Amino acid sequence: MSDDRISAYFRPPKQVPPSERRGRSTIARPVAVTWKTCEEARRANRGKLPKRSEMMQAAMDKGVTFYTARTQVQEFMKWHRDGRDPTAWRGP
Repeated sequence: MSDDRISAYFRPPKQVPPSERRGRSTIARPVAVTWKTCEEARRANRGKLPKRSEMMQAAMDKGVTFYTARTQVQEFMKWHRDGRDPTAWRGP
């Protein structure tokens, strides 16, 4: 009798405490900052989109709130995947 058990390791996603999800961004123009951060991350990744969580964390590290970062990173990814010309983007 062989032992055909499969083991898997589940790593739970990093949780953002609720106290950090609400409130106001600590910077001016958080939407523009998020888009600029996403574009910089894409360029640093040789034109490929990095993970959503990495782009969100980079934006939040700059003072953007959780929900603004989440929404704008999603919009940036959609914009990029729809084949928009990245050179047409007008950043801050």
